[in-house]
Amino acid sequence: CFIREQGSGTRVYQENGLNQLSLNPYLVVINNTSLIKSMVHAGNGFSIVSKSTLTSEDLEQLEVINLDIERFFYLILHKDKYIDEKMKRVISVLKQNME
Repeated sequence: CFIREQGSGTRVYQENGLNQLSLNPYLVVINNTSLIKSMVHAGNGFSIVSKSTLTSEDLEQLEVINLDIERFFYLILHKDKYIDEKMKRVISVLKQNME
């Protein structure tokens, strides 16, 4: 299994996916998602990647299995910086979508 390096935001979700599948494979650590996908395209193993990294070529040539893994994102702002009206609207929309 090709997996991202320790500290990568994707690594935790890859580990969660492997646990969800009850797998404990030999891991090859690679710090580049494109290289990981190239290795899978070449038939050298499998990986768990974010849906946003998949191209139409990936979807045509690879078997893609959806794993129900929840991923969290956080909105961070500098607490002492001015926030203009446009940014306030963006923040408001983000907060509404999270409720």
